[in-house]
Amino acid sequence: MISLATSSVSGRVRDNVLACLDENRLGGGRFIGEFERMVADYTGAKHAIAVANGTLADIVALGALVAKDDTRSEVIVPALTFIAQTNAVIYNGLTPVFVDVGDDFQMDIKQVEEAITEDTLAIFPVHLLGKACDIEKLREIADKRGVFLVEDCCEAYGGESNGKKLGTFGDFGTFSFFPSHTITTGEGGMVITNDDELASLARKVANHGRKGDDILDKFHFDFLGINAKMSNLTAAVGAAVAYTADLVIEQRRKNVDFLNEKTKSGWYATSPHCYPILSETRDDDMRRMWAGGVECRKLFSCLPTQERAYGWLGYEKGDFPVAESIGEHGYFVPIHQDLTITELAVIASLL
Repeated sequence: MISLATSSVSGRVRDNVLACLDENRLGGGRFIGEFERMVADYTGAKHAIAVANGTLADIVALGALVAKDDTRSEVIVPALTFIAQTNAVIYNGLTPVFVDVGDDFQMDIKQVEEAITEDTLAIFPVHLLGKACDIEKLREIADKRGVFLVEDCCEAYGGESNGKKLGTFGDFGTFSFFPSHTITTGEGGMVITNDDELASLARKVANHGRKGDDILDKFHFDFLGINAKMSNLTAAVGAAVAYTADLVIEQRRKNVDFLNEKTKSGWYATSPHCYPILSETRDDDMRRMWAGGVECRKLFSCLPTQERAYGWLGYEKGDFPVAESIGEHGYFVPIHQDLTITELAVIASLL
């Protein structure tokens, strides 16, 4: 199969992993701080907090906001997204308030403004498929209405808006290093922020809510947290691949251009995650892709109306027409950096 995801075990990766083994540092260790510094430097953020995966990055970021302000309970999220993002809201005891998306798959700004109430804790957009949402407008709205802004950048590491890295517009930015994403550690995630207090709270949330690192504070807890810590082994891989992000993005953009020549869609993402297709014959198209040896996936769902797991929230079909249409007709194919020109040609031939 021509896979959706890729990873490369380079000599640098092997050297770092062997260093962990030689130093007998598998859990905590020096590579965690090194990887955090590399991500902070690359994104321009003041703080980076390494966690075990992207889902936990979202959970930790929202948990830190709850620790700072437990008087508000609603978080505005897009109806079209990967379920982990919205699960993070619920895991924190918060209520997801869904808004529809536009034809670009990103949150409808007008609906976001209308959804804000006195109970709104945060606006929680996602840069879906690596395409930047109108994050500057959302920052403006968040500031005007006095709510937090958290950017889910799990599919958009290295992406930018007007020359500024995604993840640095929000009070928090979250990343995933899953194999299909810009850089991969297998599993792994990161939370970034420029706010000293929020950074401290996020580190506490990620370590069971522990009061601090002083020897007398280690078994005292200010609030409920979780264990979201990244291992030294995972960070060792991250520190070995972090420098490749821009090279990956450049090649993925070239692959997008190749498929755009075939489809004439003009698709663009600032840090491409995959190549999306909307088709009235989506299910048949996907079966043809698989039969032709190309891995593909449905382009997520309208969570509140198309996924049984969220039926208890009481939304009805028709509440989010754009997200529902994409959920019925959307799928995506690979554009990762290790595709050969022959493999791209196979994908193009099946579109």
